[in-house]
Amino acid sequence: MRALSRAFWFTIAAIFVLEAWLWDRLGPIVHRLVALLPIRPLRLWLEKIIATIPPWAALALFVPPLLVLEPLKIAALWLFAQGHIIAGIAVFAVAKVVGLGLLAWLFDLTRDKLLSMAWFAQGHALVLRGLSWARAMVAPFREKIASLVWLLRRERRSRFFKHLSRLRQKARAAG
Repeated sequence: MRALSRAFWFTIAAIFVLEAWLWDRLGPIVHRLVALLPIRPLRLWLEKIIATIPPWAALALFVPPLLVLEPLKIAALWLFAQGHIIAGIAVFAVAKVVGLGLLAWLFDLTRDKLLSMAWFAQGHALVLRGLSWARAMVAPFREKIASLVWLLRRERRSRFFKHLSRLRQKARAAG
């Protein structure tokens, strides 16, 4: 039972770390995309609005993207149920990537307002502590993977791996 519990918490930690990694990577990408799009006046207008609204209203700005993106995730589940696995994965991936990127961008714009609410600041601190816990939980596994990747690089492969690679190349050439 203890092993099952540990596996459960490791999975939760890994998902949390993956979400945080995506959040960190997608936010800057969305910022660049927004900079390329001819919506600068819209962005400036949104920044002006955010500067004038109360913190609770800044929080309400997250509702429209969620109302659009969450039904897409439900549609992905429906596609899975109908046996359209690849379409379901595609819809879910697009909703996830667009959603995380958009929410990261929106959070950047509203961070100061949101953190001015005590309960939000406490929740944010709790999430950051949870992320530290998750990274610590996943760290040994990441280190093992990193060491295996390091060992499997072409210049470091043992004779066995070089021999195995040659056999695979011969099999591909013969097939």
